Amino acid sequence: MNVLGLFQKNSKIGGKEDELSSPKSEESLVAAVKEYFEEKKKLRRHEELQWLLNMNFRDGHQYCDINLYTLTIEDMPRLAAGEEREVFNRIAPFIDIRLAKLNRIKPMLNTRPNSQDQRDISTAKVSAGIVKGIYYDQRMKQKLEECNVWAEVTGNAFRKQVWDPNSGLSIGVDDTGAVIKEGKLLEIVVPPFEIYPDNIYEPDIRKQRRLIHAKAYHVDDIFDIWGVQVPGKEIEAYQMEKTLYGLGGLGHASAQFRLIPRKLENHELVIELSELPSKRYPDGRLIIVIGDQLVYYDKLPYLCGDDNAPGHPFSHQKCLVKEGYFWGKTVLERLIPVQRRYNAVKNRKAEYLNRVAIGNLTYEEGTLTEETEERIFNDGIMPGDPIVTKKGAQTPPRWLENATFPRDFDKELADLENDFIRISGVSELSRDSTAPPGVKSGKALQVIEAQDDTRISLTGENIVNSVIESGKNWLRISRQYAKGPRILRYVSNDDVVDVVEWQASDITTDDVICENQNALFESPEQRRQLVFSLLESGLFNDPDTGQLSRYNRAKVFEMIGMGNWEDANDLTALQIQKAKRENMAMRQGKIVPIARFDDDVLHMQIIDRFRLTTEFEELIAKNPTIAQVFEYHYQMHSASLSYKQAMAQRAMLAQAPQDDSQVG
Repeated sequence: MNVLGLFQKNSKIGGKEDELSSPKSEESLVAAVKEYFEEKKKLRRHEELQWLLNMNFRDGHQYCDINLYTLTIEDMPRLAAGEEREVFNRIAPFIDIRLAKLNRIKPMLNTRPNSQDQRDISTAKVSAGIVKGIYYDQRMKQKLEECNVWAEVTGNAFRKQVWDPNSGLSIGVDDTGAVIKEGKLLEIVVPPFEIYPDNIYEPDIRKQRRLIHAKAYHVDDIFDIWGVQVPGKEIEAYQMEKTLYGLGGLGHASAQFRLIPRKLENHELVIELSELPSKRYPDGRLIIVIGDQLVYYDKLPYLCGDDNAPGHPFSHQKCLVKEGYFWGKTVLERLIPVQRRYNAVKNRKAEYLNRVAIGNLTYEEGTLTEETEERIFNDGIMPGDPIVTKKGAQTPPRWLENATFPRDFDKELADLENDFIRISGVSELSRDSTAPPGVKSGKALQVIEAQDDTRISLTGENIVNSVIESGKNWLRISRQYAKGPRILRYVSNDDVVDVVEWQASDITTDDVICENQNALFESPEQRRQLVFSLLESGLFNDPDTGQLSRYNRAKVFEMIGMGNWEDANDLTALQIQKAKRENMAMRQGKIVPIARFDDDVLHMQIIDRFRLTTEFEELIAKNPTIAQVFEYHYQMHSASLSYKQAMAQRAMLAQAPQDDSQVG
């Protein structure tokens, strides 16, 4: 099938004429895509080598380096038979600690309306619900943790947003009996090894003129996804192999492994090349080549660019930003020289101790018997072994004296420890739960912990920015592909399961923001300490009574992560849940009766809290009678409370002792 006709009319507009810009046939286009891919692959080779070196160092294979002539990772041979080559891996625990801190980041996305118009406010609430629903549906917490690992090791992680028409709820069957699904958006983690940018000096992935996503698939998966049968071949990947040169020290051989290329059987490379809109191609292009076949050639399918323009459906997460450069950098890369030096110093100390413990025997030539000399060369000297000298030898054998161990070694190790802390942004407090030397006060420890969070906050900001970009693409793609009315369930700020009915036309904003950027690195202990401080200051108390209300008491338990501690707060929690269920019913205009066992004060507080929200204003703007429904329910609780108070007063008077002197 000739799929080139869509773009032939634009093939003579400006720019360099080549087979990729102006394809003349499917065969020439496939060849041009492959040639372009190989060109970008060569340009990325240096970055890829650095990533492989980083992964080797993290995994403990640290006697290797990049050969700039062969462009490979090569092992470093021993310089001498007695050379100590132990690995003292300080990088891995630092990366683990950074990941533990970064994995606490849970960006909560929200949307802002385009204006103060009531319609925009209502649709912004729907958009916020869609974003939150997709966040939990796609298990973004686990995917962010996976991206954090890639970003910490390579400096980069990518996520791809695609619309899958074969996912979601079943809505019927077609004429052939196949099940029709409503479709839904998918968030896919993409390792940096699969991404090839057009211009490495353009830092923004959204502005890359062309972008390649290349991945090896099994031939069966290719048929399931694209319906194309390919023969398959061997595709290069990476596997673990034992190092060529031994590690360890004197008398010790290590079984350390390294990453090397390997072959995948029955696989084929799928090349997806996306190109942004231009004068030549106003709607952009997406070209998919599998093997030698052109599988797809059409305009960009996703309108995820600014102003509803076609764009790349990717978000780029960086560990550290390098100005004017596409690829991010990682802290691990900065730690490699320090790790090399640390290994060298530790091993030189071990070699000195070997010389002191084992020693070196010196003797004049010809003073030992032949049997003794042969035994010394072959087996060494064991404690108690006799050393037989020739009769008449004037100088007996003796041990070489070793120089005093230099104290500079210990100073160098201490300096290297400080370098690890300074570069990684992880102090002794975070690393091994011990205070730095000379630090004893609690205030100083809090300052050190805050400094740790400050140094790692750059990476945290990059994570949040990437999630915001993902959220924008979720809304843009959902607006484009979601057909018909849909039901969305998500947990609102009141811990109530909200049900929203929406359709694509309701998505009028893609201004996504992060609500909790100020609390990204807040640990549970810090949160509890803050809550306790607020409790002591009385900020949770009711201004009218000066006491902690039942509702606020329940919220305090929730904020410190204790839930309903030992069921002590179970009754209050049930009352709150019942009141929120009543509010849900009244939002739909239903008259809800009150119950004798209701906590009227608590129910009235929850009604007032809801009536102060913009959501309530939106409801009464659409249906003014809802305000009367809420007011009627509130007055019923108020009358019930007055009745209960009057009955309690009467009971107190009845139980009060009477003065008998007044009788008769």
